[in-house]
Amino acid sequence: MVSENKPLIATVLRSGGDYKPEHVQWLHKQLPKYFDSVCFSDVVIPGVTTIPLIHNWPGWWSKLELFRPDITSDIFYLDLDTVITGDITQLIETAAGKSTVLCDFYHERTSMIGSGLMYISNSDKAAIWADFTSNPAQHMACCKTREKWGDQGYLQHFLGHVQRWQHIAQSQVVSYKKDVASRGSYPKAIGNGQVPSTAKIVCFHGNPRPWQIKANWIPSVKV
Repeated sequence: MVSENKPLIATVLRSGGDYKPEHVQWLHKQLPKYFDSVCFSDVVIPGVTTIPLIHNWPGWWSKLELFRPDITSDIFYLDLDTVITGDITQLIETAAGKSTVLCDFYHERTSMIGSGLMYISNSDKAAIWADFTSNPAQHMACCKTREKWGDQGYLQHFLGHVQRWQHIAQSQVVSYKKDVASRGSYPKAIGNGQVPSTAKIVCFHGNPRPWQIKANWIPSVKV
């Protein structure tokens, strides 16, 4: 059973980029109804509970609002290019209230993290929020190198030591381009074109987007 202190499932949409409200609706329809779900956004999204963004941080940097002090619950966060392929209730409980991030799908033996799927413990938010809001422009400017790229490059300092989905959930969290796509279709693809039977979540992390792939396990986006 999931504990009574259920985490909040969250997504983030900053308007003006590749993602639109219909992509939020598409993903939220895949989520289990047992949990409350919200989208942090600067636009109203019909059918989805929206928490207004309070800062004008561009693109993926809006994900740092997940660490706001006014949201006191733990958060289970998903990037919008994620496909749910099974019941994720037990997967969420597997995190056991501890912050959890992705290994880099292509370099799983390194310490580098991926921020496309995160369990964020409320106890870990304050230090990140205080640091980032002290000088957002400087932090964003510093995270433009190969070694320290984007929001996950920034979060590496704070979450580099936490548990990884690929370790605690084994093959329940997979990469489309690595674990699903057929060998030869992408540089490091090792799949056979089928979703592994154990998979609950398929992360796309970049191009192609899920809605650009024709497969019966990917829900269509209604525009």
